[in-house]
Amino acid sequence: MAASASAPAAASAAAAPPPAITTVASAAGEAHPFGSLFSSQADVYARFRPTYPPSLYAAIEEYAAAHGNASRDLAVDIACGSGQATRDLAPRFKRVIGVDASPAQVAAAPSLASNIEFRVGTAEESHVESESADCVVAAQALHWFDVPRFYAEAARILKPRGTLAIVTYSSGHLADSAHGEAADAAADAALQHVYEDVLGPYWDPRRTLVDALYAGMDPTAPLFADVRRVPLPMSRDVSVTELLGYLQTWSGYNTFLKKEGVAKGGERDPLVALARKLVTIYGVGAAVSSGGSGGSAAGGDDDAAMAAAASRLTTRIHWPLMLIVGTKAP
Repeated sequence: MAASASAPAAASAAAAPPPAITTVASAAGEAHPFGSLFSSQADVYARFRPTYPPSLYAAIEEYAAAHGNASRDLAVDIACGSGQATRDLAPRFKRVIGVDASPAQVAAAPSLASNIEFRVGTAEESHVESESADCVVAAQALHWFDVPRFYAEAARILKPRGTLAIVTYSSGHLADSAHGEAADAAADAALQHVYEDVLGPYWDPRRTLVDALYAGMDPTAPLFADVRRVPLPMSRDVSVTELLGYLQTWSGYNTFLKKEGVAKGGERDPLVALARKLVTIYGVGAAVSSGGSGGSAAGGDDDAAMAAAASRLTTRIHWPLMLIVGTKAP
């Protein structure tokens, strides 16, 4: 996760109108959902989405050495968003191209390496040159694609024996923090309540594909061979503030705000209630109000103290991570 304590807790954020959900047209003139859902929150996405562990890239490299062409001239990151995976690919390849349907996401992408180029395009029409890439990566995005067309596009731009790497992680759970098992269980129950019960009706139906770690969506012959699934751990220590920043990137949350007319950070924002609950759970035995210790801010009345506690209290979030790799068939 692009962990940063600079964003205020949702409990103390100033009320603002919910972000507009616009559409980004593909070259074929059809609305492309991946670009439309996240373009209005590109900055938050860039700061708080998880970054992938080194073990992920090591697994891709190991697979390419065993089954692919093992060349590292060009990697293409499809639906790159604000460039989390793109940035991590840069030290491993001579050139990296990040492709995204959202101009706002591309504009927010970090300029951290001279060998990275960002382009506006879609998974189905990337505008990358044919047989130019040694590796094509699609991280946490396959569920938004026209999958058969994407696989055809990936095969088109890959060199012979090039590697396709698909990455996904399902919703996280809280565990293994310094607060103990009981506190983590209560905090995770509060988190899952928001994810499943509050936001459940507002998730796009394709979210079930993510929760299933893309089961049944593997690339197949005749385009790809030697397909493997590699489960990997991914976890991060975060403050409550940083956790709330990550939750603000959820498409289900932003759809809820828009459809219900709820102001982000307002009293009807479900993340405000969650923030208060997490501080209450994790703040037991810690000072969470300006006037004392050993208790929680009753009812979250002192929002300033609540925000300060949220930035101080930490937890650990775990995401089940799945890598699906295949080789362009001869």
